[in-house]
Amino acid sequence: MPGNIKKIIGFQLSGKFAHFRKFYTNSSSLSYSLPPRTVICGMLASILKISRDEYYDLFSPENMKISVMIDDDTKLRKINQSINYLHDKYFNLLIGKAGKVQHSQCKFELLTSKEKIKYQIFVGILNGKPEFDELEDKLKKRNFGYGIYLGQRQFSADIDNVVIYESDSIKHYDVFDKIDSVCVDDSVKDLDIVASTGIVQKEKMPADFLKIGNGREIQDVKNLIFEQSGKRLYGQFNDIYEVDNQYLYFY
Repeated sequence: MPGNIKKIIGFQLSGKFAHFRKFYTNSSSLSYSLPPRTVICGMLASILKISRDEYYDLFSPENMKISVMIDDDTKLRKINQSINYLHDKYFNLLIGKAGKVQHSQCKFELLTSKEKIKYQIFVGILNGKPEFDELEDKLKKRNFGYGIYLGQRQFSADIDNVVIYESDSIKHYDVFDKIDSVCVDDSVKDLDIVASTGIVQKEKMPADFLKIGNGREIQDVKNLIFEQSGKRLYGQFNDIYEVDNQYLYFY
């Protein structure tokens, strides 16, 4: 069996605009360049019509792992905008108290591209739960449940090019010399800067949530390494999977 992953569901995720808010920002809404694992899990839960905060166990790293690539056709741009939000005191007007409409202005970082923003998403299945069979079926039929979005509801997205990789088409390497996807920094043994053309980025992203009462809290955070335009990186990387000449790290 190739590593711990029994099956991989691959698809292209695309849209015109995106915003994946960095969890550690307060006064400004900065965006990651690509969707964190938690965003992908929320998207899959939306397709399966699972309620908010009810899917964390199903999509835990013990059952499912994610790999993300920026499509090499995508030329990401970040645009800073100022957005007017309703001030929290606006609630006074709604309940009949004195006051006036107030706004709170916030800086907002928007992702876009000359054409569409495109990501290659790979879902690695570790345990054969019936929900994963349902997910595969819905993706093939383009039945996206509650809908899919690139970070926020106003940024609608689409899914195309669904491919299923069974275990006999997956190769696993304990250590490999190239990678096309994001990679957790602990699994980067060496990075060949000369051979790796492009701009390498490192971002701290949430990887898993834990349900707490009626809400949630971040269970795990990862430092991820990737090339900002989807170019291949060279060096020495642990725990790499190969499908269709694509070299992926799952987390």
